Amino acid sequence: MIPVPRSWTIFLISSLSTSLTSLAVPRVSNEINENFNTDDYVLRKNEKLLTDLLDSMEPTATTADEAGSLASTCPRESEKFMTFLEDILKCRDDLGDRLGTIVSNHLDEVDFVVVGSGNAGSVVAARLSEIPNWKVLLLEAGGPAPTATAVPGMYFNYQNSSIDWSFRLEPQSNAFLGQPNGCAQCPRGKVLGGTSVLNGMMYMRGCAKDYDGWRLPGWSWEEVQEFFQRSENNKEVGSCIVEPGHHATGGPLPVERFPHQPKLVWDILAAAKSLGFSIGEDLGAGVKPGFTLAQTMQNHGIRMSAAKAFLEPVMGRKNLHIIPNAMVLKVIVDPKLKKAVGVVYERHGVTRVTKVRKEVILCAGSVQSPQLLMLSGIGPKDHLKDLGIPVIKDIPGVGTNLQNHVSVSVNFKVPDEPATNLLDVDAVKEYILGRRGPMSSTGLCQVTGFSYSTIGVRDGRPHIQFFFAGYNANNSRTGDPNEIAYPGGRRFNIVPTLLRTRSRGVLRLRSKNAHQAPKIYGNYFQDANDIPQLREGIRMAIALAETEPLKRVGVELDRTPDENCLHHQFNSDDYWDCVIRQRTNPENHQCGTCAMGTSANPMAVLDHKLRVRGIRRLRVIDASSIPDIVSCNMAAPVMMIAEKGAQIIKEYWQPDKRSIC
Repeated sequence: MIPVPRSWTIFLISSLSTSLTSLAVPRVSNEINENFNTDDYVLRKNEKLLTDLLDSMEPTATTADEAGSLASTCPRESEKFMTFLEDILKCRDDLGDRLGTIVSNHLDEVDFVVVGSGNAGSVVAARLSEIPNWKVLLLEAGGPAPTATAVPGMYFNYQNSSIDWSFRLEPQSNAFLGQPNGCAQCPRGKVLGGTSVLNGMMYMRGCAKDYDGWRLPGWSWEEVQEFFQRSENNKEVGSCIVEPGHHATGGPLPVERFPHQPKLVWDILAAAKSLGFSIGEDLGAGVKPGFTLAQTMQNHGIRMSAAKAFLEPVMGRKNLHIIPNAMVLKVIVDPKLKKAVGVVYERHGVTRVTKVRKEVILCAGSVQSPQLLMLSGIGPKDHLKDLGIPVIKDIPGVGTNLQNHVSVSVNFKVPDEPATNLLDVDAVKEYILGRRGPMSSTGLCQVTGFSYSTIGVRDGRPHIQFFFAGYNANNSRTGDPNEIAYPGGRRFNIVPTLLRTRSRGVLRLRSKNAHQAPKIYGNYFQDANDIPQLREGIRMAIALAETEPLKRVGVELDRTPDENCLHHQFNSDDYWDCVIRQRTNPENHQCGTCAMGTSANPMAVLDHKLRVRGIRRLRVIDASSIPDIVSCNMAAPVMMIAEKGAQIIKEYWQPDKRSIC
């Protein structure tokens, strides 16, 4: 039996007694409510009832082993407490996914089918359904987001869970060598909201050179700003935090800084300042060298996934139809007319067809949009023929040009700071009652910085981004504030990230079965210049830790050598090159696999209006359309692309604009 701390019991009884009837054991929780008062005798009795309640929560199909449950994302010893915590979170209406309560029936024909409900699909579906006489169907392979995904402190819990496609990269000889079987994971959300349910919520746009470098009509930095702002409801406009004129209010997407920061956040910023970096600038408006506390896509301590921000407010529209747990198997393309006419999807084992009067829009992301094109007969003809897929359109660029940011985690520690668990009684109370405290933020992950390297070409774009990881309130065995999470003091990571790798990957089908994950070849470090730049990022991270502001609080490099690099002297260039190859981190910023381009580019999959070349009434609107990766996190740029793509479609299909597509 796990003991329930007295402070935890008092908190539950005093703050949550009215909600306990919804917990997993109604008989016990009803008895708590019936006997609730402040009498010390009854308090002791209630304490025992709560202990009995925890003890009765053995793993069942509806608790710890439930798909998407919080307990299923944590170590087994945390199971009872985390299940109990999740039941409490479920009592809070503002945390739940309301989209799961409205499921449309199958529709034989609609105007638009949108495939995928992530950062792009949620935006496109919401915007197209603003036209009342357009019938819009959104198909999502996953179901509603688990309640705990709305808690920022749990941002990392759900990667590699039941709401993650959990794709794996193919092994390669010079990266991911320390990963099981040499295969790194590639998180992709299988849930309403897509990967916006799994990411770190950071709001960044990139810089002018990113977009101007695409050299595509309508996609310059200046031209895309209105589409960034169309989404944005920046809660800090008018403060010194954001640059005047670069942000907007009134959009569906709340953007602001988290309400809580660990003290080490401010020490890190002071350390960056001591090295000559600017701190506190609005890097969300345009990245440049400097460090900052980033704005994020959340609302007063609650994650705002794309689905929660864009779809929930409009889910009552009669022309917007959302079907979750619906996996699209292929796009139906008329082979003679070269025109998309519908989709085939599967739901609960039943295969159905929906036809379109106007367009099919793929918003399935950089892995599954090219996969669906190839399954539909659109892609490199030799590859499709080898798999027995009839070729409708030979587009060799489908699945090529895979780009991503790549990083490595460097371990640091604060030996004199006890690693007490941050998910304690006070943290839960702060969050439940006021959406504040450690659960309301991502810990150190909300800090970021940008720097040039001495090796990369200076073209106005930073080469290295720094992420930080640690001080998260995402797991506890008991909720006891004295619980030690791990021995040896507090630990955290600095994660230098190479923003523009010269290497390019490729994605190919494993078979013509849509249920089989594609083969993803990252091809990291194929270019000899990538590793030296990342090693320089490691040196910058160590220099940051050696500044007076961080030395003063006891931060030091963890000198425990990587067991796979013992043949190199610790802290030598050869050692860090080895670590980079062993502990390679592909960031979750994949793009480019259905890239836009001009007609002069034989590898371009899309034109500048996001239309699949040579196929009418079929568009791809997501990160895969990006021809050259941007210098920051991908969520906000993808939403911008979706806003612009939706506007392009509206302008095309309005009665006075209609022509042959």
